[in-house]
Amino acid sequence: MAVGLAILLGMPPSSGASEIPPEFRFVGSYRLVKRVKVRMGKPLAIAIPALEYRVYTDGISLRFYGADESSGFTSFEVYRSDGITRMRDESLLENVPGVQARSTVGQVLRQVTLTADSLTLTKFPALCDAVEITYATRIPDKGKTPMSASVNHEGE
Repeated sequence: MAVGLAILLGMPPSSGASEIPPEFRFVGSYRLVKRVKVRMGKPLAIAIPALEYRVYTDGISLRFYGADESSGFTSFEVYRSDGITRMRDESLLENVPGVQARSTVGQVLRQVTLTADSLTLTKFPALCDAVEITYATRIPDKGKTPMSASVNHEGE
């Protein structure tokens, strides 16, 4: 499953120990729901499987594990943890607790925006005029105790 997740995210799964280190806290489980490629301002929907994965953090990085957490992970470096600004409706912006993280592999920049209820992965490939956006929503946690509803780590 982790290999499938890594391929879907466009990254190789990490090699080496796949056991979750004790300093990593469980953030939540998310299910991919939509993928869109945007080229010249026009969106193109891309079919994706409804993969589920678990997100962990140590406050410095985010780790994405597939359903089988022993199969490896994909990692992103957290660069902002002071909240996310998003549109609540067409005329109102709101700030919600969240983090932003990034990773560059094979000249493809990937950015993750993570809140308590959603995850957005944006890929910016080099030498390409298309941007790929993948959306995921939080799902009920099965047997895991998530950290607080906030994924904001300031003050920890």
